[in-house]
Amino acid sequence: ASCARSRLPDAAVLSAGLAAWNQPEAELERRLELAAAEALAKVEAGLPVLATTLALLPMLGFLGTILGLIDSFTVWATAGANVSVDQLSTGIAAAMITTGAGLITAVPYTIAYNVFSARAARVARSLNASGSELVGRHRARPAAALAVVRNVGELR
Repeated sequence: ASCARSRLPDAAVLSAGLAAWNQPEAELERRLELAAAEALAKVEAGLPVLATTLALLPMLGFLGTILGLIDSFTVWATAGANVSVDQLSTGIAAAMITTGAGLITAVPYTIAYNVFSARAARVARSLNASGSELVGRHRARPAAALAVVRNVGELR
């Protein structure tokens, strides 16, 4: 009942394991693995979007850098030897601003990604420990409590 009320990933795994308590160990382990995979998938759900955003931000900044430099070289090619610093500065400034913006915006995403990845890793370790503990207790049950299972999986 406590597991059913809890929103913790471990509770979902333990609930699945307890529901399979009277099953053979292999079935208990299978249900624990399925519940753990589902619980971990929920924890990791936002990581791909965060990782994609993190990868794109610096690239967009560098794209702006290239476009700014292309603009400066186009101005230079048009003006030739008479090019002035004022004519080149607009493109160079755009290049530097977009590079800085791409890198600055990537910093908080890097921090967030690492925080959430570390949390997912902690949850995975916790789920593994919870499942292992339940399997260990299942193995240690008194022999009288074990059900005899026929090949077709029916309890006698």
